[in-house]
Amino acid sequence: MDLKELQRNWEGLAQFDPLWSILTHGEKRPVKWDVKDFFETGNHQVDALMDYLRNLGIELSYDRALDFGCGIGRITKPQARYFREVCGVDIAPTMIDWARKNSMQEARCKYYLNETDNLQLFPDATFDCVVSLITLQHIAPQYISNYISEFLRVLRPGGALVFNLPTEYVPDGTSPVIRQFNDVAKRIRTFVLDLSPKTLLRFYRGVRYGVPWGMEMHTMSQVKVSRFVEVNGGKIVDVQRDQLGERFVSFTYYVVKRS
Repeated sequence: MDLKELQRNWEGLAQFDPLWSILTHGEKRPVKWDVKDFFETGNHQVDALMDYLRNLGIELSYDRALDFGCGIGRITKPQARYFREVCGVDIAPTMIDWARKNSMQEARCKYYLNETDNLQLFPDATFDCVVSLITLQHIAPQYISNYISEFLRVLRPGGALVFNLPTEYVPDGTSPVIRQFNDVAKRIRTFVLDLSPKTLLRFYRGVRYGVPWGMEMHTMSQVKVSRFVEVNGGKIVDVQRDQLGERFVSFTYYVVKRS
């Protein structure tokens, strides 16, 4: 899927339900996320991340940060409690619109629509911290490598880069055809259970702008990730197994840009 298709797909997901599209927790069916609860997950995650970076001995100046794949600002907003300015970047216009509305009282947060395979809207060595969580796996591998190099380009020497990526898909033993049928059936069942005028309106908007069920998933080996990081001036300080999904082996990478 190229970037134009990716944008159309995520615009459809944003039109359907931006909260559920970002955090598709099993217990949270479409239109069921409470906005306050949704953003609270970001508060906990950012607090834990900042503590972990300190425990790794990474000292930041807390001037500027970048949240790549910001969605509606779930991670961007709490980062503003630590940094003087936080820039959120996303490919879906509706996500950016929601983010700006949800951060009207947060002068430290700025949001940008980015439709390219680079981050040329930012100069070199702009940020002290770059974060990209539950985002890169939805992007084709050739774009993932571009973005990793761009993350390190816009990062200041000594700055921290944190991102996660699955390394492999773990099949459940069923054939691809049966697995796909079960997945579609599950999504339709989820939709029907929440059938309401509000859901129907979001479904219509989603279909109009893109297929609301489509979330492509990609993997990249740790060896390849390490190579991209090293070649572009980064040093992996730590790698931790995370819980991206029950059918994926995924890791979070903690990187420092070399001086």
